[in-house]
Amino acid sequence: MRFISEFHRNGKLTKGLNSTFIALIPKIDSPQRLNDFRPISLVGSLHKILAKVLVNRLRLVIGSVISEAQTAFVKDRQILDGILIANEVVDEARKSKKELMLFKVDFEKAYDFVDWGYLDDVMGKMSFPTLWRKWIKECVCTATASVNCNKSMLVGINIPDSWLGEAASALCCKVGNVPFLYLGLPIGGDPRRLGFWEPVLARLKNRLSGWKSRFLSFGGR
Repeated sequence: MRFISEFHRNGKLTKGLNSTFIALIPKIDSPQRLNDFRPISLVGSLHKILAKVLVNRLRLVIGSVISEAQTAFVKDRQILDGILIANEVVDEARKSKKELMLFKVDFEKAYDFVDWGYLDDVMGKMSFPTLWRKWIKECVCTATASVNCNKSMLVGINIPDSWLGEAASALCCKVGNVPFLYLGLPIGGDPRRLGFWEPVLARLKNRLSGWKSRFLSFGGR
């Protein structure tokens, strides 16, 4: 409680409190290569408690400040809605012969690409108090996200290849094809074909293999 009270008063974290340790968890039995492991982040318990306190307070107003287009991480919204909508849009474009471009953006962790002053100004326009903005900035200023152009791609439906190539070049990304994976599920494929579900089955097999290697029962997971 003393830690929470001190942070509430001065809005500062003790040096090293927000440090994260990376641990490698095997995804399969007898891993041999680096990509056979899944990295996880281990964060100190005090920081987790503090983050939970702030999240519980933010949850009361988050629905009014996050756009309705954001379908995840807000109560009563489902992340799967985005997948369903994307599939419906692709199907409609194919059936009606309409032109459609889809930009699939992949995010990677980065630490120097967020203008925290701009973010603070936006929160101020949303009427968040100064002390609250100070708390949030102290907690998250070392963890941000940026676009990973190497994994991002532009997908065209009924779009000439020349146009698609020029657009992908302007966005510094590659040209993709349907079906492609979005949040682990195929977009634009035929769900009646067995091949449509192969990526999903592969993910399930990898997950189950990881459980077995740690000798944990399914109920325990």
